[in-house]
Amino acid sequence: MPADTFVADSDIHGKGLFAARRIPAGATIGQLRVRPAEADGSYVLWLSETEGVEVICELKYINHCEQPNA
Repeated sequence: MPADTFVADSDIHGKGLFAARRIPAGATIGQLRVRPAEADGSYVLWLSETEGVEVICELKYINHCEQPNA
């Protein structure tokens, strides 16, 4: 992960990915690394009814925010 982000404990959901500085609109935060998934899990994104991927990089900690900056 670039120095623009860091993983830390989150009051919302265990761990979260946070911005270390203001990130300009349109900037790339990172590249998603995944592996195929056949079952649901905490870091599984379903692309269709039958195709899922497990996120295996720090981007798995992305959460929502009421005041988003990304």
